[in-house]
Amino acid sequence: VLPAVLRAEGCLLYSDSLSQLVDGGMPVGGADETEIRASTIVACEVIRVALGEHRRGAGPASELAPGHGRKEGNPGPSVSASELDLLLWGVLGKSGKHRHAPRHITRGIWWH
Repeated sequence: VLPAVLRAEGCLLYSDSLSQLVDGGMPVGGADETEIRASTIVACEVIRVALGEHRRGAGPASELAPGHGRKEGNPGPSVSASELDLLLWGVLGKSGKHRHAPRHITRGIWWH
């Protein structure tokens, strides 16, 4: 669900070939599956840091990467991974806009 939500919001961009697989409902595996999962983790961390800075009034991050854009003395993100998961999966993932967004299909629950 998270990759579909992030993609629908423009946070994840897929190559044309990967987009065709996902949009066509074809199974995705191997390096493509690993890339989707890894990119999802990175994107969530970037969002988490940016939301934490916004909550504290630190202003926008100067770079969208963990550890950047913090003011001196800023203790770090105040948005937990659980809070972000609840927002992305529990709220946005169940909304009308995202409920039917194309999701990547895997052949099993294991990936490598």
